Amino acid sequence: GATAPGSRTLDAPLSLVGRLHLQMGDLAAAEEAFGRLEATLASAETDAGARANRGLLAMGHGEYERASTEFDAALALEPNCCVAVNNRAVCELHLSHIGLAIAGLEDFVRADPVGHLDPTLVANLAAMYELHSDSAAAMRRTLERLPPPFGG
Repeated sequence: GATAPGSRTLDAPLSLVGRLHLQMGDLAAAEEAFGRLEATLASAETDAGARANRGLLAMGHGEYERASTEFDAALALEPNCCVAVNNRAVCELHLSHIGLAIAGLEDFVRADPVGHLDPTLVANLAAMYELHSDSAAAMRRTLERLPPPFGG
């Protein structure tokens, strides 16, 4: 199949350089690289890769609501964008919406079980399952400590 335009943007050298700067914590350099990349596009607003990069940068700034909005925009443009769905789930986790995070990843995998399986996505989903079960167990223990007739 043909490569979607947003995928090409995510694989573009300036995109890769920007993500490398993000990993090193240099947000200014990442922003510069992403900005230079966006300047080469006809419209960054309608490019899934550019929107995903904006989401990654927002995550770097700790702006998870804004990042999630950018990842949603990327997914509206390119529903198969694994970078966007995976990082949107991480944003939901940071926003204490673990159920939404898990559901988003599960729905993505169910839509195309072979094509959407990605090692990072699977690792994130497994970690979220563990967090979710740990928090459920902790909540049960809290409820059990309540006095009768509410607890055990």
